[in-house]
Amino acid sequence: MQPQSKIVFAGDYIWVGMFGKFFDRTYPYPSFNVRDLDSLDVAAARDILREIEQDDFKLLIGHVIGVDHAGHTFSARHSEIERKLNDTESLIKSIIEKMNE
Repeated sequence: MQPQSKIVFAGDYIWVGMFGKFFDRTYPYPSFNVRDLDSLDVAAARDILREIEQDDFKLLIGHVIGVDHAGHTFSARHSEIERKLNDTESLIKSIIEKMNE
């Protein structure tokens, strides 16, 4: 499918309040609980990967926040920081694998 002139956002809901008028489709998720390292990331990753498969956008913006939350919750050497960095790296790899040439 040829991408339309659409801007899609998935991730931290705060973007919708700031830039929502520019988005054609949004998948916002709450980010209040800094101890929740996974809920937003899992939901946004699902939406990002689905959007890439549908190929119906001009620009896709994704904002996962688990690494940031881990940084606010734990020390720099805590295992949760490494886990969230690994999760984010896996998401990036999945995005690259699904992208068109």
